[in-house]
Amino acid sequence: MDRCPTRVFLACAAAALLLVLGLGAVPVGCVAAAGTPIARATAGAEAQLRASVEAALPAATGRGVPRFTRVALDPTGDLTVIFKVESATTIPGLRAAAIADELALLRAIYHSPAAGHVRTTTVVGTYSISQGESTRELPIVRATLTAKRAARIDWATLRPDQLPNVVDDWWLHPALNETVATPAAFPTASPAA
Repeated sequence: MDRCPTRVFLACAAAALLLVLGLGAVPVGCVAAAGTPIARATAGAEAQLRASVEAALPAATGRGVPRFTRVALDPTGDLTVIFKVESATTIPGLRAAAIADELALLRAIYHSPAAGHVRTTTVVGTYSISQGESTRELPIVRATLTAKRAARIDWATLRPDQLPNVVDDWWLHPALNETVATPAAFPTASPAA
């Protein structure tokens, strides 16, 4: 693969677009070009973003599971954060915790020293969901926010209830719209972490 950083970046960006469109796969060099200036800059920015994200939320989830599953920045500036939402015993409590966590993470990302490396952020919150006899960690909330839109947000006054209206894309698990007191689909985990 070509070692010119600009050509590598453009080739990787084009390959990623084809992958998203379902028309191709990411070439090995886009992922494995660890010694290139782009890869070094991305790794440094990713480490700064991870530190900002980890400082934004308490490590304990109350469910005995680690808080963060993934914090990854790709060479195109797309940041993905996957985290586990805190334990809750009611649907309103779970919804409030999920939305507050999303806001705290987006605020931390776009105030991070590495925010200039981020083009788009997708933050996904997961929770243990019972499906039949098994329980799995599944997405319950997702927000996507571009740097361009993030720059227009007054982060000091933004409230959690306003978040769905200011991000580029918002999704909330349909069960979080229920009004029952105890979520049957979202079992209460035993507190441990």
